[in-house]
Amino acid sequence: MHGFIKDKIRIELVNVVGEKNIYESNFDKNAYSIDVWSVSRNWVDSGLIKELPSFVVLPENTEQISKILKLGNIYSIPITPRGAGAGGLGGGIPFFGGIVGNLTVLINTLGDNGFAGLIVVGIIIFLFQRRKLAAQPQ
Repeated sequence: MHGFIKDKIRIELVNVVGEKNIYESNFDKNAYSIDVWSVSRNWVDSGLIKELPSFVVLPENTEQISKILKLGNIYSIPITPRGAGAGGLGGGIPFFGGIVGNLTVLINTLGDNGFAGLIVVGIIIFLFQRRKLAAQPQ
């Protein structure tokens, strides 16, 4: 993504999530392009991942996530959802550049009904398990 379109999308992202929730440095884009699986680091280093994401965004609520997805749809930009980066199978790797959305905000938006739970991108399994154990009857 280059030039005018990138600038236009950046302005729209700032309107959605604010300046403080957009990361654009190469350090951040590289960090959000891998997970704990060592193979993903090799993919970036070897050039298998041809383009780093143009933006890493940290939405604060589901409304912002929805607006980011709409932007991706309008501009045909790939969006890669990402959790805490602890995945080990490469599921959160942005192979096609675009926008990486850190969805760890969803951890606190999930309901709790005993032992059932919804696992989504962004939930940290340790926190989910701890919450479920605390809900068990003694």
